Amino acid sequence: MYRTRNPAYPQGYRGFESLPLRHDNLVSADPSASKRSRPVRYGCDRRSRPKGRFCIFFQWCKVIAVRQISEEQFQQLIEAGYESRNLEFRDCFLWHDDNRYMRERLVRSILGLANTQDGGHIILGIAENPDKSLRYEGCPEEVISSFVFDSVKGVVDGFGDHGVDFDMAVGKHGTGQFLVIQVSEFEEFPVICKKDGQIGSDGKRQLVRGSVYVRTMQGQPATDVVMEKEMRNIIERAIDKGRRKLERRGWTHEGSDVEKFNKMRGGF
Repeated sequence: MYRTRNPAYPQGYRGFESLPLRHDNLVSADPSASKRSRPVRYGCDRRSRPKGRFCIFFQWCKVIAVRQISEEQFQQLIEAGYESRNLEFRDCFLWHDDNRYMRERLVRSILGLANTQDGGHIILGIAENPDKSLRYEGCPEEVISSFVFDSVKGVVDGFGDHGVDFDMAVGKHGTGQFLVIQVSEFEEFPVICKKDGQIGSDGKRQLVRGSVYVRTMQGQPATDVVMEKEMRNIIERAIDKGRRKLERRGWTHEGSDVEKFNKMRGGF
């Protein structure tokens, strides 16, 4: 995710690190702009700008350049043709308050991938047929432009007990375009849901306070509340991350008191 040199965001944001930043991979939402002057596709919280004004490059706007990945790069993500522990497909939907239940389903998936080893990707615009085959419907421009990074990030961090690292990009397949959300594994501590979501039509909540979500290791891939095996795996990874952090700070492990005592005893 890259931002323009907006005065409110002078430093910009990092994006998909494995993909080169080229102006021909970024497009503008303003169709009247010339090819040379179309550096970004942007999203905007419309309440933050005057009516009738374009968002692009104005100080009152949150201008967002969404990464445009190539068809080849997108094909590498979907070439298996099915979901995995690190890959989830979802129908597209508009990101606004009327779709809170759908938003919370997506937040649940993001929190689950953040707690999953190596993180993963969520692709919006791919539906599943009754026979489990995939239907690549893609997302309309209206849907993609509704996913403003600030808004999505704010909602996700509103449910996580600490920040979740993720990026968004747009990929193309055939004539359709798809929203790709890349989620990184937690940096030090697993992410815990800190508040309840709303109750859906089925009488259940997608997000429950105090729950730890993860992509399951057994059976059909799904985002679920962590169970015993996954919890052990999460704890081990958190311990390893903590040890590596101490080592980077210069701390060394000298062994237990018994080991140090035996070393002092020497040959006695």
